[in-house]
This record gives sequence, C-alpha cells and structure tokens, in this order.
Amino acid sequence: MVKFRTHLLARILRAGVLGASFASMLPMAAVYAASAVSVQQYAVSPGPLNQVLNQFAQQAGVLLSYDPALAAGKRGAGLQGNYSVDQGFQQILSNSGLNAQYSADGSVTLVQRTASEPVPVSAPAVAKNDRIVVTAPPNTAMKLDVPVSETPRSVAVVTEKQIEERGAQKIDQALRYSSGILATPYGPDNKAEWVTIRGFSDQSRFQNGLATLNEDGFYGQQIEPFGVERIEVLKGPASVLYGQNPPGGLVNVITKRPTRLPQGKVELEYGSNDYRHLAVDSAGPLNDDGSVLYRVVALARGTSGEMDFSKSKRLYLAPSITFLGEDTELTVLASYMDTNSDTTNGFKLPYGTLHGTPFGKVGYKTSLGGMRRCMTKTVPKTIVRHGSDGYMKMKPIGLPGSRLNRFMPVSMR
Repeated sequence: MVKFRTHLLARILRAGVLGASFASMLPMAAVYAASAVSVQQYAVSPGPLNQVLNQFAQQAGVLLSYDPALAAGKRGAGLQGNYSVDQGFQQILSNSGLNAQYSADGSVTLVQRTASEPVPVSAPAVAKNDRIVVTAPPNTAMKLDVPVSETPRSVAVVTEKQIEERGAQKIDQALRYSSGILATPYGPDNKAEWVTIRGFSDQSRFQNGLATLNEDGFYGQQIEPFGVERIEVLKGPASVLYGQNPPGGLVNVITKRPTRLPQGKVELEYGSNDYRHLAVDSAGPLNDDGSVLYRVVALARGTSGEMDFSKSKRLYLAPSITFLGEDTELTVLASYMDTNSDTTNGFKLPYGTLHGTPFGKVGYKTSLGGMRRCMTKTVPKTIVRHGSDGYMKMKPIGLPGSRLNRFMPVSMR
C-alpha cells in the first residue's frame, strides 16, 4: 500500500508540474500573438530586399533570421502606412518567393515559398492605439548590424529610455546599473566621468564607432546623455577592432539620428539648488517622399549645486541630416557643447563632518577645494551606409573636431 501511494503521489506531482509549464506558456504565446496582429505606422524605404527587411524588423522590434542567399539580388518595394507585423511581412515578401514563419518565442524566419502556396496579399490596416517599442540592434561588438543575441561577445546596452528613467546627466551615471561596470566611484562629479570595466579603467571613449579626444579622468571628453540614442559597452579585449584599448572593454556612445517618422518632445524642469533644464528634440522628414530626414537636439541646463563652488552650466546643440538614396544612405552629424562646471567633491574627512571635534563641525555646504573646469567641444561627423548584392556596409568618417579645456583652482571660502 505504501508503494502504491508513493507512485500515485509521483504521478500527481508530475501532472502538476506539466500543467504549470503549459499554463506559463499560454500567456507568453498570447503576447507573441498580440504583437503579430497589433498595428503601427511604418516608414520603410524601398531598396535591396535585405535592407528593407532589416529596416522593417528594427521598426517592428522583432528578431528576424534568414539565409542571406534567399534575399540576394532581390529588391523590396518598401512599406508606408499602418500595418501589423504579419501584414508587413506579407507586403514586403509578396514578389520575393519567400514566406515568414513565426516561432513560439516570437522570432521570425524566412523560408522559400513552395509552388502550391498562394502569393500573400494584404492591405493597410486601420490604425490602433497599440504601441511597439523599437530598439535598434547594437553593432559595437562586430561593427555590423548584428542583433545582440547573435553576437559572440559580452555586450551591455543602455537604451535612451533607460537613460531617461535613471535621470542620468553624465554617461557614467547611465552605466551605474550595468553588470561588470563600476561607475561614479567617487560620487557626483561635474568635471569628469569615471568608469571601470572588469577592473580596468576606461581610458578610451568612442562615439558612433570612432575614438574621441579622450584621456582618463579630468581630461576626458564628456558627452551629453540627452543627445544619446543608446550606450553600448563591449566587455573584454577589443584591440583587434578598435586599436589600443584597456583589456576590460570600451564604451561606445551612439548619438541620436534622423528618423523616418515625425517625432518631437520638449522638456522643462526646475528644482532645488536653482536647477533649470530646457531640452528640445525634433526629427522627421524634410520633403514629401521622405528622402531627406533631419533631427535637431538642443539643451540648456544649469544649477548652483549643493555646496559652495559647485555650480554647473551646459549648452548643447546637435543637428543632423540624412539623405536616402536607392542603395546608399548618407548621414551628416554635428554637435557643439559648452560646459562650465565647478567641483562637486567636498573632499571632507569624517572628523568635523560625521564626528564632532573640539573646534566644531564643518558646514555641509563648505567645499575644501577642487578645480573648476570649462570645456568647449565641437564634433562634426559623417556616416555612409551602402548596400548591394545582399551586403550592407557602414563607414563612419570623423572630420577634424576641436576641444578646449580650461582648469582653474578653487580654494576654500
């Protein structure tokens, strides 16, 4: 009887585990099904089929995988209007001889269409209020448009939304929650950015795949987070691709680019310590056919700081323009930033602050010294993307920029 009950209990437990597993898969399948039928607006330019598919997958936020030979030599008509993911693939693949297959995890695979299968035909759907978050794939690890799931390296990505949610005003502040990275080890610092990757100091900073005029510590070049689309951290040695670098890894900052869909936002903030913040971000097409795109990012920020001699002011302007051809995309970016910051490190000892002394305590606003930094930076840059025969190339071209650093000692008041 004991043996019978033991087998019965084991069967009940196995049935419960299997039931829970199937139950957990049902909501996931429902999410993927909802994503496939939800509708959003797309603006995909015509061109080689592989480029059209990559643009659509990025805008739809889906993971697409296929054999490049299937799309070689074929062209796509593009996609303009409101579609679901399924309708978008049907429209793009209508004359290609290919079909889209959906996996249980939501990924999409392209397969050759058989002769017995009909050619899919779809029409634009009615717009709904569903919203799909689109995240461009990082390309720092391989210098190619390869999704992070297919990258044989450890890559950490901080998106624009995460930067905004964390309230980061410097790049190192945006990296504080990334694994393997020690950021802001000395606390708030207006003058410099401090990042350690896998135990090695980040002595080289990259912007759009190109090295910046950067040295470690106080002489490092700062980048305004409001003008950043995402931050990619490549962990581990990367000298083969990027030249001399610390073995811990590198930080590559991707700035905002023109977009095919019109968008814009204005931020106005005011807070304690006379904090003032005004920022504008506007982007979209400049002509009717969408072959010329623009983006303008501007910011003005200032604060008196929590301590004496800790005020900070910054002006930032970053215009960019993109010209779209049949097989080539040319993007011209420029940025100007003027920063005037005093020290934010008090350099205080425990005695006189946390612990009393016979001579009293030091006021919490008192600064015991530091340096004032004034930095003016101008950076022009050009990015060319060209695709043909199923291949895509991106070549960033850095034009001569300028940077002016001025340091002035600040003594105790």
